[in-house]
Formats: sequence, C-alpha cells, structure tokens
Amino acid sequence: MHQHFSIGLLLLNAWPVMLGWFVIYALRGRTLFIFWISSAVTLALYILSAIKLQNMNASLMP
Repeated sequence: MHQHFSIGLLLLNAWPVMLGWFVIYALRGRTLFIFWISSAVTLALYILSAIKLQNMNASLMP
C-alpha cells in the first residue's frame, strides 16, 4: 500500500520535470527532435506503468 503510494507520488513529481524537458527541446529547435520523441515515449511508458499499477491495485482490493 505504502509502496504503491510512493510510486504514485514519484509519477506526480515527474510530470513537471518531463514537461520542462518538452519545452526546452521545443525551444532549442528540430535538431533534438529525435530526443524529443524519445522523451514522449518515456512519458507514455510512465503513464502506461501508472495505469498498470492502478489496475493491479484495483484487482487486489476486495
């Protein structure tokens, strides 16, 4: 229970950081576009793992 909560907090704290990187990459131009895409993929993986954890948690609860 506590572990899931801390993972959720980590994901919430990661949001502004990821958005910050997105803004930096967008401002610095298209040379870092591949890096920008990899960041988008990382963010998508974060979201998918969070959803997976929530589904697992929901199925474990009575």
